[in-house]
Amino acid sequence: HLAGGENNIFNMGGMKRRSPYLFWVFFAAALCLAGAPLTGGFFSKDAIFAALVGTGSWYALLLLGIASYSALLTAFYTFRLLYLVFGGSGQKMGKGHHLPNLMLWPLFPLALIGLLGGLFNLPPNFGGGSRLSVWLGAEVGHLPAAQEWGLALLSLLLVLSGWLLARWRYRDYHAGAIEGRLPEFLRLGWYADALVERLILRPYRDLARFCADGIDRSAIDGALELVGHTLLAWGEELRLLVSGRVSHYLGGVAWGLLLVLGWLLLTTVGG
Repeated sequence: HLAGGENNIFNMGGMKRRSPYLFWVFFAAALCLAGAPLTGGFFSKDAIFAALVGTGSWYALLLLGIASYSALLTAFYTFRLLYLVFGGSGQKMGKGHHLPNLMLWPLFPLALIGLLGGLFNLPPNFGGGSRLSVWLGAEVGHLPAAQEWGLALLSLLLVLSGWLLARWRYRDYHAGAIEGRLPEFLRLGWYADALVERLILRPYRDLARFCADGIDRSAIDGALELVGHTLLAWGEELRLLVSGRVSHYLGGVAWGLLLVLGWLLLTTVGG
């Protein structure tokens, strides 16, 4: 709508100038999604980390590492989206349409809920008592203060790292820029789509084509067509018996009578 029909974020840019209000709403959403401190995303991510650490098992610690890596990627991709869509010049975008207030203003209360929603369930180390969890009847776990603050610091470092990586890579990005092999490799998703295309989709299409053309069309349809052509040929031969000529019918009666007499003769002699 606002981008003039452009759907590729790498061809976007300059959206901040087109709609400053949308930028600030999106910026609030990006902070929540990345898990910036004191946002709802920060406390929900911190609760997940605390639940994993609280179990004390090696398996949970492995999941904590995976969750941390996922949080880092989430922060990086979120701020990358922010820089690509709202930064830059947007020279490749068409002339967009004005964003009506009916579409824009409902986003503000959602942004406020995302920013301030976590304050309703502050954990003990932030001066709260997880009141929302207690009110909902959920089980509230407690970790030592050192672990709580350590996890909070980990969350903060993940957000900052994701932001710095995105800022370093995409702050001055412009559409059509020549990328190195590693950025191109990462941008294409480790060539996962190409791998799936070669190992799964292409063999599947070849198998489907073989079943459709080789088995269904050639074998099954060919067999049915052979039966049909055979019956048609037999019909053409039998049609000769119905010629409409009396001489043919008399000849047929004579041959039939001859066969009957021959059969009677054989049975009489044999009896």
